[in-house]
Amino acid sequence: MIDHEGVKQEILNFVNGEEGFKKFIEWYKTKKNIFPLLVENGIPISVNLFLGKGIRNHINDKFHIVPDEIDNWADYEDYIYYLMEGMILDRIKLEEENDK
Repeated sequence: MIDHEGVKQEILNFVNGEEGFKKFIEWYKTKKNIFPLLVENGIPISVNLFLGKGIRNHINDKFHIVPDEIDNWADYEDYIYYLMEGMILDRIKLEEENDK
């Protein structure tokens, strides 16, 4: 069984905590994507390649989700994406409640 809370905490650890996670929240709000393709000075930067792949590899190394719990990499990528999306939506909801 996957330790979802452990995976969430390890994602936060990997991106340097809540401070680092703020970038993902910002991208989600502005780009509607967790791992967007950004352009800086005309140069495309794949957040998926630089951070998404790193997060997925790190989490799998630590928790052995593929193939122990999820039997293919595509479903695992979806798992990480939607887990992070849920984390982001929870933070956005909390921000909105605190702004009231």
